[in-house]
Amino acid sequence: MNTYPLKTTRLVNAFIVFASLVFAVNAQAQLNLCTSPCVAAQAVTPGVEASIQLQWRGDVEVIGDAAIVTSKDGNFAVGNATNNTQLGNVAVPLRVTLSGPQRGGAATAFAINEQLVVPAQVSRRAAALGAVQLHYVRTFSVNGISQTASYAIALNQFAPNASRSLNSASDPSASSVGLNRVDLRFNTGKQVEVITAGTKLNAIATLNFDRAGMLDAVWEVATPETTIGQAVYRPLQNVRQALAAGRQVAIQSPALPTDNAGVYRVRLRITSPASDQNAAPVTLSYQVQQGNTARAIDSAALITLASPAPNITLDADTEFSWAHTQGALAYQIEFFDSATPDTLRPITGLQLKPKQTQALLTASVFNRLLLGQTYYWRVVAFDSEGRVMAASELRPILTSP
Repeated sequence: MNTYPLKTTRLVNAFIVFASLVFAVNAQAQLNLCTSPCVAAQAVTPGVEASIQLQWRGDVEVIGDAAIVTSKDGNFAVGNATNNTQLGNVAVPLRVTLSGPQRGGAATAFAINEQLVVPAQVSRRAAALGAVQLHYVRTFSVNGISQTASYAIALNQFAPNASRSLNSASDPSASSVGLNRVDLRFNTGKQVEVITAGTKLNAIATLNFDRAGMLDAVWEVATPETTIGQAVYRPLQNVRQALAAGRQVAIQSPALPTDNAGVYRVRLRITSPASDQNAAPVTLSYQVQQGNTARAIDSAALITLASPAPNITLDADTEFSWAHTQGALAYQIEFFDSATPDTLRPITGLQLKPKQTQALLTASVFNRLLLGQTYYWRVVAFDSEGRVMAASELRPILTSP
């Protein structure tokens, strides 16, 4: 049986890693994968969270009515197959059910999509260990037969906020940056932060682009006076930077305001070149609380949770819902790794649209939850001034083993 190699290709807004798999499902079944790490089309910057869209593709010779291709989880590592260091787990199962062909003996093609988040702490630790690349590994199974595939993700060897120089013969003003994607995270690696007043906080924007040119942008922030409803942004810092072709660059914001209690929003608004990012810039939200967070939550009204029930096992279809609180204009789902945390700072979370009272979790939230663990989630409500006005109990939820 032939072994089909992994292939890589570049797409707008992401890069797709094609993993070609071939399964033969019968009494003498064999499962072949690309056993050598395949190289991803784009590098990541150490210490900066990156989002990558993957697509695993292959063929199965289905004997009978159906076959199910599964992968329980993925793992990050540095090193090689016999000497490696594990860096983190991706607790997101993959699954596809294939129907049998109309005529026996024909192979059935399949494709499994995965939205992979490379956490900031994973790439940072890989770089600290002296690695120039990290590996993402998955084991796929069909009818009890398993095989492992992996690909290598290169680590950028340049520092955030410092793109490589343009060719001396080129005129950056004469070319337009081919901007593909902008990802935004806090310097803590999170997309949601709850902090006390005076805590230092920055945002980091990771830009993926494929043509050299000049970037013009503005860091902007909306303060608690306007964030509940139609946010009004004010400029924090102008950015003008020459970018080299085919690279990824990280741009850090100045220190964000954290002096007054309430909900803040921050964004990097790109003014040039023109792209979809201009019309809908990515935003982050963070909440500043005065004094002890636990005391603020204890004194708030209680939100009634509807679903999920306590101690269920989380999956992609788990819906979170709760009763609306009179006067609440915004909600936030928060996750913790303890039922009695010393400080109620979530390890991950999801901020919702005004008055939204149900939601499914995003891939970035899933990717921060480890397999086989018990977590505790709650819903927090904010009033028109961004102050906590209600909160639910902490309810346990499980991740699959």
